[in-house]
Amino acid sequence: MALLPDGVWRLSAALHESAHALLSWVIDLREARVVLAKDRRSLTGGLTTASGNADVQLWSAMWLSAGYVQADWLKRQGYIHPELLYCVLEMGASGDSQVVDSYVADGYVLDRDQAISDALQVLALPSAAAALSTLAGELLR
Repeated sequence: MALLPDGVWRLSAALHESAHALLSWVIDLREARVVLAKDRRSLTGGLTTASGNADVQLWSAMWLSAGYVQADWLKRQGYIHPELLYCVLEMGASGDSQVVDSYVADGYVLDRDQAISDALQVLALPSAAAALSTLAGELLR
């Protein structure tokens, strides 16, 4: 199986982390930190950390939606193989899912599907799409 070109891989990772950062800001988590991996040899494409007071449903929206943003962007670029999109959502975003799994293990009740839907509605707004592009561009500098 061919790898994604480096530039495509890097931009998709930047968009993934930018989605986390933008949603962190939307739910008022001002302590967000975002790092993009320098190259593919890293374990992940990037890392976002955040802290603050927000409802667990909002935290879940922030974590669970970034893989969908990344997969959707790849699909729009013509990378539509189902296994690639599955890998992005199940493997590339596995750390994000693990965070949400830890909330459930701690006894929190949340609706994953609603969290993803809510976040994707916010990210579909024209101003959010522009902000995602801007943030991703800054990460790529």
